Amino acid sequence: MKVNPVDFILNENFQLDFAFYLISGNEVTLMQKVKDLIIERYSEKVVCEILRIKNIENYREENALFSDKKILIVNELSKFNEETIEGLSNNDVFILEGENSPKIKALKNI
Repeated sequence: MKVNPVDFILNENFQLDFAFYLISGNEVTLMQKVKDLIIERYSEKVVCEILRIKNIENYREENALFSDKKILIVNELSKFNEETIEGLSNNDVFILEGENSPKIKALKNI
């Protein structure tokens, strides 16, 4: 589902119930704001552990010791495909962020 970032920022009642969020664009500060709001709104609901990983190959499905949910921020988007996404845990939240590029066009289509 494609969302207007301004609507997302202004609407405090926006429902967050997805496991994957792709944040892409050319406006880096707007992308950062959307990412921060997703993290903040999840943190209000449950105890979250926030992890940064370079690419999806560095992801390991593990239970968190002191948190209910893990939020993983992935910076390298070139190695994603539909099979990779289907094999990931639905317990965790993935925030995929990157500037617009022809390399992430396949990911946007998924």
